[in-house]
Amino acid sequence: MGIKVALLSPSSIEPSQAVSELKEAFASKAPIVRCVAAKQAGVLGRAGLVEDLEKLLSDEYYNVREYAALSLGALESKKSIPKLCEVKEDNLTLAAVTEALGMIGSPKALPHLRELIKHESYRVRKNAAEAIGKIGEKESQSELIKALTDDDYEVRVAAAKALGILGSKDALPALEKALEDYDWEVRETAAAAIENIRKK
Repeated sequence: MGIKVALLSPSSIEPSQAVSELKEAFASKAPIVRCVAAKQAGVLGRAGLVEDLEKLLSDEYYNVREYAALSLGALESKKSIPKLCEVKEDNLTLAAVTEALGMIGSPKALPHLRELIKHESYRVRKNAAEAIGKIGEKESQSELIKALTDDDYEVRVAAAKALGILGSKDALPALEKALEDYDWEVRETAAAAIENIRKK
């Protein structure tokens, strides 16, 4: 019964009890229990669960790996960046890892994100572009400019938005060219990015 409380509503019980119950759930033989526990760890927001979540990054089930990564992002665990960057699993897990790195928001993740923006999966590339924008380092601008010509429109949208956040006038020529994109969302996002840059 105790584990069920932590899995359903970890914030409704004492933090120490919730941490203990989630740790017990992490070791469950049932994948669904580990999955829900990994998800709720991010909701609980306790740093004491970081090492356990890092171990779950190598779980045999991708849903567990996915939620472990996202919870590490929610916890903004900078110490977990090396572990997250080591993940080489399926594309869905990598997409979650990339999103988590953006949530953490540390420039230390940028070298890895610059590689992931060239990944075969559009989800990974999209999340990498968004993460670079969140971190806000202009040194990654060239990768975002290249991403404006990505085959997938969602990646191009994410790149245009990130360039608008970074706010460098050097990106204006590429964004102006993106105004001719066949996808309306890319054009709209590029226009908003141009307006944002010109205001600065």
